[in-house]
Amino acid sequence: MTALFFMLAFVNTIIDSLKDSLVITAVGGGTEVLPYLSTYAVLPSSVLFLVLYSWATKNLSREKIFNIVVGCFMIFYAGFAVLYPHHEAMHSSPFADWLLSTLPNGFAGFVGMVRNWMFTAFYCVSELWGDVLLSLLFWGLANETTSIEDAPLLYPLFGIGANIAQTCAGRSLRLVGDVSAPWLTYSQQIQLTVAICVAMGLAIVGVH
Repeated sequence: MTALFFMLAFVNTIIDSLKDSLVITAVGGGTEVLPYLSTYAVLPSSVLFLVLYSWATKNLSREKIFNIVVGCFMIFYAGFAVLYPHHEAMHSSPFADWLLSTLPNGFAGFVGMVRNWMFTAFYCVSELWGDVLLSLLFWGLANETTSIEDAPLLYPLFGIGANIAQTCAGRSLRLVGDVSAPWLTYSQQIQLTVAICVAMGLAIVGVH
């Protein structure tokens, strides 16, 4: 369980850092995009997941739900890694240009969210990772497999795995940037970082 929590927190730390950097540094993006993302992207996607999760709990076992959810996340991240080098062409949107020329300047963040739709999707999915995998599914598993008598002893041990994961994830990001810089482009570094998360996701399913 500690190893499982470690891997979940490891992925969460990496994608949490990556999602912010992608949105903020994107052409047409910036910090003004973040409030629009939270309201018009993350909130609807959370509601959609809640509806799907409610249906799944009535029709599938907890084990299947866990594996299916992790698998869906990994499929998305793998697809994102493949498409990322082409994001500039995919984000070239006449519709976004029309919105920018039509709407007041205060809506530049909304237009940036629409223009960089691939990064918007990555941001939403990455936000859901922490809420769904860490807060919902892992602790649901912990409550199911841990007795009330053992919980005061074991739950703090699970947390140790998460704390160590944050440090390891930060060092991994720095290592990828420093070591691969002479040989890999920025796009390839992003792909490598996401590939690490996908590999960790496969390990999560295996440990589970």
